Amino acid sequence: MTTANKPTTGAVLLAGGRSSRMGQPKAWLDWGGKPLLTHLVELVHLSCTHIVVVGAPGQPLPDLPRATRVDDPPERLGMGPLVGLHTGLQALAHRQVEVAFLGACDGVAMQSTHVEFVVGCLRTQGVDAVIPVDDAPPHYAHPLASAVVVDKALAVTTKLLDQGVRRPVRLFQQLGALEVPASQLPDPGVLATCNTPQAYRAAYLARWGQNPPTTG
Repeated sequence: MTTANKPTTGAVLLAGGRSSRMGQPKAWLDWGGKPLLTHLVELVHLSCTHIVVVGAPGQPLPDLPRATRVDDPPERLGMGPLVGLHTGLQALAHRQVEVAFLGACDGVAMQSTHVEFVVGCLRTQGVDAVIPVDDAPPHYAHPLASAVVVDKALAVTTKLLDQGVRRPVRLFQQLGALEVPASQLPDPGVLATCNTPQAYRAAYLARWGQNPPTTG
């Protein structure tokens, strides 16, 4: 990715979930001495100039000097991640960002090489969306490790939400997304997320060689 292209590359990171299975806010999970969301913003910033973090109204989040925070509209709270993607894409469209990486605050294994890979596929293949999918049936898709053309994705999310659709995968179906098998990614491990305390402890131990610090 060239410096000339970088100003039109952005990212949407979803952070407004309830973290009910985790039992504590995932955005604040310790990741090597800093909040996980802070780590992810710094990582994504290596590849994307404009980063939008989508939260919920009144939700405490870490200070994010390299990102812009926007909140889901109150009338659409609890309606799922497609709302957050729409909110973030709107913010990027206002900044005239052309393409965007889509991710979430629980991407403990995310790497900048993956961000560059999916954005690069989007540019070189001339498609409107790129989404990783599992190799094994049922070939689960990973919307929050993907890339989209902002204006096209915003138009589709607007239509889907007006129709009452909530599943992000429908966005990629409508866009005719290029599906990339996990085995063709630079590191398939980036698709791992942590939704439970057990998964968080395992990911922390694998990355840092010790258990995460206790809270409370």
